[in-house]
Amino acid sequence: MSKELWVAGTGLIGSEVIKLARSKDIEVAVTAKSEVENPTGEAELVDITDYEAVKEYLWKHNLKQKTIKKAVVAAGLALPVAAKRNPELAYLVNAIGPRNIGKAILTLPEANRPSVVFMGSALQYEEREGAISEDVPFVKVGDPYVESKSRMVDFIRELVEQGLDAKIAMIFNSTGPIQSTDYFLPAMADQAAKISLGLQEPVIRSRYVGHIRDFSHVKDTAKGIFLSLRGKSGDLINISSGHGIKLEDMIYTLMEMAEVDRITHEVDPQFNKPPKVHATWGDNSRLRSLGFVSEKTMIDICRDLFEERLRVNRG
Repeated sequence: MSKELWVAGTGLIGSEVIKLARSKDIEVAVTAKSEVENPTGEAELVDITDYEAVKEYLWKHNLKQKTIKKAVVAAGLALPVAAKRNPELAYLVNAIGPRNIGKAILTLPEANRPSVVFMGSALQYEEREGAISEDVPFVKVGDPYVESKSRMVDFIRELVEQGLDAKIAMIFNSTGPIQSTDYFLPAMADQAAKISLGLQEPVIRSRYVGHIRDFSHVKDTAKGIFLSLRGKSGDLINISSGHGIKLEDMIYTLMEMAEVDRITHEVDPQFNKPPKVHATWGDNSRLRSLGFVSEKTMIDICRDLFEERLRVNRG
């Protein structure tokens, strides 16, 4: 009988979890919703919003005696703006999908049920200055993205009471080379790369960047998620660096990497209003108790993003 890790989702985080598992010689079963989300062709297509499809997938592995011992559900609608555009889809993918997986796991023989980690978001927590622990209350009324993630937590906690071994990884800002420029830091790295290549005037433009937030390299995020499998069932586990970084400092780091004389930074006057919370970051004490040590620095994060955007913009 082979031990397997099932990773549902092949995006930024899911793909990195797959790499990490394989580096540890762990056999990985991969699923994606569509061919668009399956660029390597290795994933089996399973729509997590279809309960019967999820159940069939798990039982197929069980009957073949290829028992899935652990699972990481990284599938979801990750961009809050996309959730606002399509709240119904956000609810289906971020809440109903995880519930389907949990319910399907509970139909398996008890000895063959995998331990599973689902993806929550730091955006679910109430905003406050300083460290955010897992005890901070959730936002009571949020946008469709936050609401879909919070409903997922409700569903999973109900299933934990029925015997599901599940943890919820609360992801703070995670970034890496394949992340879309719809996100802040890849967008800044893209501008720096274009300036370096002479494709843009030497000005990086941004919104207000005087505040401090928690950023992690996706490699550290994947390691944290992997360690979360050791956690207590039902727990929220913050996946964060444990410290804050000033956004302006990351822009200046990218400007230095561009190696262009007289490069400047301008803040759009329309978006130059400081947020209500100046400095906040994730308290990752619970994750560190499971053995987590952050390895990637701010410079590592910026360098990997910058080099990827150089590659993309060179064509």
